[in-house]
Amino acid sequence: MGLRTASRLDRADEAQGKSTKMNKTVSLPASLLSAGSKAYSDTYTIREAAEMLDMSLRTIRFYEEKGLVRPLREGTERVFTPAEIDALRTAQKYRNIGLTLREIKTMLGELSQISRAEEQNVIIKRYMQQRLKEIESELEHSKKQEQLVLRLLQKIAEATPETSMAVTDEA
Repeated sequence: MGLRTASRLDRADEAQGKSTKMNKTVSLPASLLSAGSKAYSDTYTIREAAEMLDMSLRTIRFYEEKGLVRPLREGTERVFTPAEIDALRTAQKYRNIGLTLREIKTMLGELSQISRAEEQNVIIKRYMQQRLKEIESELEHSKKQEQLVLRLLQKIAEATPETSMAVTDEA
């Protein structure tokens, strides 16, 4: 299965509100942790984490449900360590790039098995090259759609008042 095959399933399930349970929590490799992280004795509430990352509480809970983070609990309150903050920040970064949570979790799982930055970079590069191919394909598809729309607009501009472009095989 290619990298995006699983992600399409993931997106489809997310769009339909279905749970795509991924039970194993991944540990973020030490090399991916922020240099400016607070000491590990410091913790954050979910509200502090959300504010710090400009992320909604719902998103953080969703990432927790998917196993990207596993905060400690003090009663009913979630308590996040700097490691969990870094995992959330990393997930946010790769979501912005267009990876699905399933891909992010898989990638972080692969990265957690490797301590050498050079080897981790090879893994990240593989995911980024795959994503770049997908973006290029999406752009090509969008360009074709743009051309169809432009042709239809030209036909409409050339149409007589009696000619409707609503039902036509031409574009």
